[in-house]
Amino acid sequence: MCRATVGYWRVAASKLRTITGDKVGGVSFNQAADATRKATQGEVNLDPRYGLTRSDFKNLIDAGRAAAITISCYITRYTTRRTNSFIGAHAVYVNDYAWRTTTCLCEKKKPGLDHGEYLVEDPGTTQAGYRWWSADLLYRAAEANGGGRINVMVCRDTEGVWRKGRMKAAIRTKASVTSKKLARIEKDRSYFVPYTREGNDWVSDTDGGLRNDWHRVKYADGKYGFTKGEALR
Repeated sequence: MCRATVGYWRVAASKLRTITGDKVGGVSFNQAADATRKATQGEVNLDPRYGLTRSDFKNLIDAGRAAAITISCYITRYTTRRTNSFIGAHAVYVNDYAWRTTTCLCEKKKPGLDHGEYLVEDPGTTQAGYRWWSADLLYRAAEANGGGRINVMVCRDTEGVWRKGRMKAAIRTKASVTSKKLARIEKDRSYFVPYTREGNDWVSDTDGGLRNDWHRVKYADGKYGFTKGEALR
């Protein structure tokens, strides 16, 4: 949700669980999508998709979409990407994809071996934060849970899209609140966003929390800069 709105919405998992009314076990994609829509007053609409191929999934992530993906933790149980001691069905969050040649940041630890990697956050493990998984491991774990296919819940597209100004905010040279101001976001004006990225922290006007999500925006012909995530809707 934070990725889908580039930092504007950040709703606690406990609140989303309460909205579903389901107090036993995990929640379905449809329950999660409905709870998210209610919590954000309809601004964030998550899209459950079932039966995807590996290429389908890679194309989604490559296009700037983030997604929750269901996996079988039985497949990851003996790897450094295991979900502690859990071996059942589980959902993890996928934020990015990279093709590796000379480096390796995943559990394979084999620099020089050409392979794909996904940036994954697993809410069920004590290894906090984002970690790179090999594409092979993620695919096999997802297919084991999905009967040979991949089931996901997709966030909205955040790259190569048009967004409208939510509030007045600075457009800066870098993804940092201390960098030079170039222009200002105007409320309700449309801006082209080629991509989003993480940068330095900014303070949210919504809840006072810290965020580090930024839009790259085109604010005039041939002119680009960065604005904090909540500046656009």
